[in-house]
Amino acid sequence: MKRLGWLLLGVALLLGGSLWLWQRSQRDIILDLGSNDPDLVMAASRQLWEDSRDGVEIGPILLRGMKHPSPQVRSRSVLTLARMQVFSHADEAAALLADPDQGVRIQAARALRTLRGWTDPNPLLQRLEDRHELTQIRVEVAGALGKRRESTSEEPLARIASDPSEPLELRQEALMALGSLGAEARTAFMAQILCDPEQPIRLRQAAIHGLAGFSGAEARSALIQVAADPQEPVAVRAKAAASLGCQGREAEQALLRELSADPQQPLLVRLAAAQALSHEGSPPAVLDSLVRLGLQDESARVRMEAACLAEASRNPDLGDLLQEALDREKRRRVRESLESALKRLRQDAEMDPDKALAR
Repeated sequence: MKRLGWLLLGVALLLGGSLWLWQRSQRDIILDLGSNDPDLVMAASRQLWEDSRDGVEIGPILLRGMKHPSPQVRSRSVLTLARMQVFSHADEAAALLADPDQGVRIQAARALRTLRGWTDPNPLLQRLEDRHELTQIRVEVAGALGKRRESTSEEPLARIASDPSEPLELRQEALMALGSLGAEARTAFMAQILCDPEQPIRLRQAAIHGLAGFSGAEARSALIQVAADPQEPVAVRAKAAASLGCQGREAEQALLRELSADPQQPLLVRLAAAQALSHEGSPPAVLDSLVRLGLQDESARVRMEAACLAEASRNPDLGDLLQEALDREKRRRVRESLESALKRLRQDAEMDPDKALAR
């Protein structure tokens, strides 16, 4: 009897393990993805990544989730679609912009910034122009249209950007999207916003972002005018200075050299001008001293810009200076900028054949 008992226990354990494995294999990965249990969500996400790596087509699986009755399942499915960059179902993601659940629409709008593979822009344009829609969704859609360089969106984007009754963050995104579209026909309108001191600073900075990629004389002239004007707010001048130099024009580079070398200029403007020159491979002679001054400044914004300038310089000799600044820095975002700069400079030092020979 004792031997029989042990035998039955062994059979039960074997069957129990098999049953557990069977139950696990029968789990619906889409339901787990939409679960309230974070462990199940993580396990489902990991399984999808592994299946994708093994060559399994996960698009149809996520598409099933995007059509599920549960809003949470639909939301998580379209979010995962974007994270895994399954571009083949961008139209289905765009269709979710009409979903009755606001949370699903938010995730669909965010996903479209990444996917950008839709064939029909109308769902995005309809959501963009719907004044009753959540501003966050309209902002995401405007950004997606700009990234896709959707030409049919130029007119509604310009209309939104020029309308003072629209939310400020939406007008900002519309201006930047117009820049991404390369809508140089809108240069005069964007330059007018930039040069109008009555406009909100954030809107003027968005106009700079939009104009930065335009090569026309009117766009470049507006940027130069604002960067050089001491009466303009420092934040606007610095943004304009940072946008110059990208066209390789001597007049712009001459202004940047002048701004970076002038000790009477605000430090933020000098740092921005030096950074623009460094990106073009023409760092100013005062670069090291600017980095040192910036890292010692009381303003966290200035210290961040100094770290960015050091990173743009690609000069490994600044590593010790950055490490000293990192050791005493308390602000998280400044520390992140310093760490990023140090990482880049150390990578450059490792790839430098002269420094490798010296070791």
